[in-house]
Amino acid sequence: MTFTASSLSRALRCDGSIVLPRAENHSEWADAGQDEHAELADFANLPPEIARHIPLRARSEVKLALDVVTGAGRIIGYGADRIYGVLGENERAGSADVLGEDGDAVVICDFKTGYADVESAATNPQLAFYALAACRALGKDRAIVRVIYTKFNHCDEAVLDALDLADFAAQLRALHERAKALRPETATTREGPWCKHCASKHACPSKRGLLVQVAEHGLAVIGETNLTPERARAGYEQIVRIEQLVKDARKRLETYVDENGPIDLGDGRMFGRYVRQGNERLDGAMAVRAIAEVVNENLATEFEAIAVERRTSKAAIERAAKQLAAARGTAGKVIKRIRELGGATNAPESIPLGEYTVDRDRAAELPKPDVELMNQLLASVQ
Repeated sequence: MTFTASSLSRALRCDGSIVLPRAENHSEWADAGQDEHAELADFANLPPEIARHIPLRARSEVKLALDVVTGAGRIIGYGADRIYGVLGENERAGSADVLGEDGDAVVICDFKTGYADVESAATNPQLAFYALAACRALGKDRAIVRVIYTKFNHCDEAVLDALDLADFAAQLRALHERAKALRPETATTREGPWCKHCASKHACPSKRGLLVQVAEHGLAVIGETNLTPERARAGYEQIVRIEQLVKDARKRLETYVDENGPIDLGDGRMFGRYVRQGNERLDGAMAVRAIAEVVNENLATEFEAIAVERRTSKAAIERAAKQLAAARGTAGKVIKRIRELGGATNAPESIPLGEYTVDRDRAAELPKPDVELMNQLLASVQ
């Protein structure tokens, strides 16, 4: 049971996150973020708005280790593999996106490829860990830390001086001593924004307590005819926490389905990946021709003006027929004629994950693993 650089923000605030059982979840968004980080690691391809925050001769994907008892830091190596080798008993490791130097200071940059804000650079424990480890490894007493939001080309910067680094080193030592004495059955938990990516939610007493509270007393805002500002605020916070629990539970179900196939819900209902037919698209030129053939010539020009823009749709054709009080069935006849003229196509099929019906929808087949390719990959790393 321990903590890492990336989990420090949570570990410093919630003892339970250090020792409770973990259940890691796969995330397509995390995968996408890792792919973008790999591209950013090649400084030569950085946009100018981002490149100006990277020091000269900086290195990317720098693996750092810090002995939280002695305060000794070292650079383990470089690369995105998160393989840190053999660590000392009191060493903790992590990988900085960027490590450089600027005079008497080390420079640490952390790329954020999403849209959500993270903890500010001035109080960010993960950046402080990298800064402390790098300063101790390179003999520096000052660090410049930067959170770079790649979606907005925005940089949040702070300077950590020797006193800041010493204070953070003391926090790490205290956390290390506290973690050694923690036990899952006695560890306290504390809820907050740091819960979002915690892998111990399924075993968290606070989350279970929330469910018990809702089961016994209901949602804070239901049945309240005279809400006070305090009750309204508590109700909102309760709903946010419950929504996060539901989101996590759905993610676990989706992972199960992707690994094991659809879940039979009974009565022909299934939950899993299925093939959804793409929406029908109608060609504007063919629509004009069909309208001229089907609609009364007194209405045809005005009908065309309402129904057809750069492209059209069944909804637009039905709207035109209703607005002009065309003869019953006109819209259907126009759409049928467009199809006969070859002016109707379907958008590509999609494979969503959700509830579907056996006699109506077609289940998507799980891709079969390429055993030969997997064996080749395994052989290449041995």
